[in-house]
Amino acid sequence: RQIEALHDNPQNAFICGRNVEYGGAVCNSNGSSSSGGGGATIGFDQPASLLNFAISELVNTEQSYVRELQSIVDFYIRPFEAPENEHLIASHLRDRSDILFGNIPDLLNFHSNYLLADFLAAGNSISEICRCFLNHRNKFLQLYHHYCQNKPLGEALRREQQPDGAVAKFLRSFFNFYFM
Repeated sequence: RQIEALHDNPQNAFICGRNVEYGGAVCNSNGSSSSGGGGATIGFDQPASLLNFAISELVNTEQSYVRELQSIVDFYIRPFEAPENEHLIASHLRDRSDILFGNIPDLLNFHSNYLLADFLAAGNSISEICRCFLNHRNKFLQLYHHYCQNKPLGEALRREQQPDGAVAKFLRSFFNFYFM
């Protein structure tokens, strides 16, 4: 499924929800729907249908984000930190995964064990979804503040190693081993 905001100016913004499996559907700001590209039309005749769709998209997006974070931890951070791979990494980069990858493991923990868990527990209740954001806003801001503060340092460390540096070689060899 895809969701996108379509507008020609902010006053005329509306949401377009498309279910790739069933063709497209467009729901404009007044709730009417029209076919957006062949196949069966998925309409949002009631505001509740649009709300349920938005909540479903939020939960699905959060689940995808958790999977992506887990992949980064499993396929990049853990191998980078593994003692058996130490010989592949330049000595000045060892024990620097916190700089290279930031606090991604902390973000994964937060999103999978707290935010996503609360989204799932909230069901289709918009007030409970809002409560999730309110309850976790401080931790969210703390974690992403740290991530954003570290990002330039990690990028600088990666840049000084590219394209033929130790980090690039390690990540390429690891990627090729597992994905090629």
